[in-house]
Amino acid sequence: MTATAASTDASCVLVLAGDSPWGPQVASLLQRRGWRVEFKPPDEAAAALQAGQHSLAVLDTGAGAPGWQPLLGACSALAPRPLLLVLCNPAEVYDVLRAPERPHAYGRKPASAEQVVSWIEALARGMGSNLDLPKREFDLLHLLMSRRGQVVTRDESTRHLYRWGQDISSNAVDVHIHALRRRFSRLAIRTVRGQGYVLG
Repeated sequence: MTATAASTDASCVLVLAGDSPWGPQVASLLQRRGWRVEFKPPDEAAAALQAGQHSLAVLDTGAGAPGWQPLLGACSALAPRPLLLVLCNPAEVYDVLRAPERPHAYGRKPASAEQVVSWIEALARGMGSNLDLPKREFDLLHLLMSRRGQVVTRDESTRHLYRWGQDISSNAVDVHIHALRRRFSRLAIRTVRGQGYVLG
């Protein structure tokens, strides 16, 4: 998705974790697009969120940051604002989505500054939102994301979704794949004939 200029006066807290390379670049890009940006290091993030009137917060779950759970907790206390964009590694997606104070959106790392800005602007325009998936769809999506770029066989998917000995139809996994494709039109789940599925 290509970022477009945002005509907004919203402010945004950028939370750095360790040496995240995109923080200063994101702040600069947003300021050029008319955003008011408050840039804080991780150890000042929670206090800044509680003291400010921020419309959107970007949280990075990387090493070196204070726990993102307290930051999510700080944000939840300010509901309905700020909107949240949580940047995390693929292996952390499941934990982020299970958090009691769920983010409005999450993005996979590594991400470029331009990509982070496009996610911020999409979220600000209302394109980002929570989506409650049925458990098996969620579990299948998590499996595919954890093996991104690799073939996940139908047998692996079946074992991941169903208990041993459970009576299931022969096309049960296909049904869940079809549902995920319908929900996420931009999600590239490719069928590898005779093998399984790949999240590209």
